[in-house]
Order: sequence, then structure tokens, then C-alpha cells
Amino acid sequence: MKKLHVSALLLLLGPIATEAQVTIGSGGMFISSGTTLSLDQLSLTPSSDYTLANTTLTTSPTAITGLPSSSINRVYSFSPAISGFAGTVGFNFLDSELNGNTKPDLAIAYQSADAGPYTVTSPANVSGNFVSQLFASPTAFRQITATNVTSALPVSLMAFNVKAEGGKARIEWVTASEKNNDFFRIERSADAANFALLAQVKGKGTTNIRQNYYTYDDSPEKGVTYYRLSQFDFDGAKKDYGVKAIVFSEGSLKVVAFPNPSAKEVFLLLPDTRAVSVRMVDMTGKDIYSEKLPAGQLKHQLNVPAGLPSGSYLIKVQGENISQSIRIALMP
Repeated sequence: MKKLHVSALLLLLGPIATEAQVTIGSGGMFISSGTTLSLDQLSLTPSSDYTLANTTLTTSPTAITGLPSSSINRVYSFSPAISGFAGTVGFNFLDSELNGNTKPDLAIAYQSADAGPYTVTSPANVSGNFVSQLFASPTAFRQITATNVTSALPVSLMAFNVKAEGGKARIEWVTASEKNNDFFRIERSADAANFALLAQVKGKGTTNIRQNYYTYDDSPEKGVTYYRLSQFDFDGAKKDYGVKAIVFSEGSLKVVAFPNPSAKEVFLLLPDTRAVSVRMVDMTGKDIYSEKLPAGQLKHQLNVPAGLPSGSYLIKVQGENISQSIRIALMP
């Protein structure tokens, strides 16, 4: 396959009068990790190397209805759908394309397969006339647009947490209100990419009374297990509420550093996606380096300085609910 290293393809933003098409053949476009590819103002920034091939991207001014409200008048369609993309998806839009939606409340809405349900993400990042969302797990995209998340949301979620109870994982969530809520689906994964059904919990239909839900995973993975919460309306519409992770190590929730020992790269696996501060010291307490890990990811590669002497070091992690020191060994 021919590989094209693409930094950016920039097009002037204008109103969509008719459908526009971009076809990508079998040669493909190779997008290296962290690099942004922009096609007709749709930006794809993969978190790992990704090849876009054998698909046609169409941009349409026709809104998608029933999300539960109508989308903006800018809809991107891949034919066939692209799959396995993890990273940031975003696009520019015009004020004239809002179609009754308000900028601060925009969220990315997407369809993964023909005739499949649309998923409305959590509130997105909106900067000026650019809306974007991070997809931590590999995702398929057939159509991409944006809509308001405050317009008749089926469920107002107050909390979603995972905690250890003995050798089990307790998954719990709280809603402030529900509208036409059929059921919740809880899925589990050992790698944050391949999820399998753990439980399905019946919703309360329509209610303005706070509801508390929970279920258990009686056999979580040794090490880290990821849990994904989704909600389904009676009409089949789906909304994802993100992924939480838990690490079972002597029955407690911990940060994991790997590989350990390490000859080159060191990664941290966090129990949730909140931001943390990291400080590395040697065994005398001397600071080696420090950095802040941003929110939104469970797995981070540390910027460990090159050329450090072999031996033991401490990685100190501080966060909202984390205070942990991890001893690692560096090898030549």
C-alpha cells in the first residue's frame, strides 16, 4: 500500500450548497500519530498511526433529525464506513449551519454503520466555530455531525463510577432525570478496544426523580478492566457515557507502570481519565523530571529523559483521588 505522510490538507470554509465528495482510493492516506488530516474541514487526528483508504467522503447540508433534536446543517458521510479510528475528530462549521442548535451545547453525533443508531457523545470541545471530541477507543464512522446535548436529552447522568468491593468490581451510576429510557448496557474489556456485554439494566422510562443504579462484575481481570456505560431509548437511539477503569492489585485501585523493568519506554495506566501530576525521582530523592498528564486518557507514555543510568527510580503520581509512588527499574 502506498503511504502518504500528511500534515494537513486545508480547504476554505464556505456554506455547503450541494453535496461535495472526496474519494480516497486503494493507495490510501497514511496519517501518523498526532498528525491532523483535514478533508473539507473535517479533521482527523489519530492517537496511533492510521491509514485511510478505499472510501468516499461526502459533505451534505441536509440535517439529521431525531438525535433527539435535529443536527446542524453539516453532515459528513463515509462510504463505506471507516473503522478502527482512535483519536480526535472535529470539524469547522458556520453560524448559518447551526439549524437552531447553540454552540456551547454542541456534541459530536455519529453513526457507525448503515441504518445503525446514532450515538451522541458527551458535551464536546467547542472553540469558536470548531467542534471536536476525543475517541479513546477504536471507533467506526459512517456519518459524523453535531447536535445539542441539552435538547431533550434522554438521561441526565449525575455520576458514573467503578470501585472495588472485595474481589468484585461494583459499577454504579446515578441519573437526575430520564426520558423514554429503555435500558442501560454495561460492557467490559481488558484492552479498552474490544468490549463484551457484562449486564443490561432496565431504565425507568420517564422520570424526574433521582435514580441510583449498580451492577457487579464478579470476575474482573487481574490487573486492569475497563467498563463502558451506554443508554438506549425505546426507539433504539443510543448514547455513550464513557469508559471507566479499575485495577485489581491486592484488592485496591492503583496506577500501573509498565513495562517494569523497562529498557526504553515507560507507560502509566490510570484508574480513571482525570488529570494527574507525575514526578520522577531517583532513590536519593533527587528530582529527575516532572510533567502533567492531561484529562481524557487512561494510558499515557511518560517523557522519561534519555540516557538515565540503569537502576531504580520512583514515579510519584498525584491527582484528585490518587497519591501513589511506583518503583520502576530502568535497564540499559
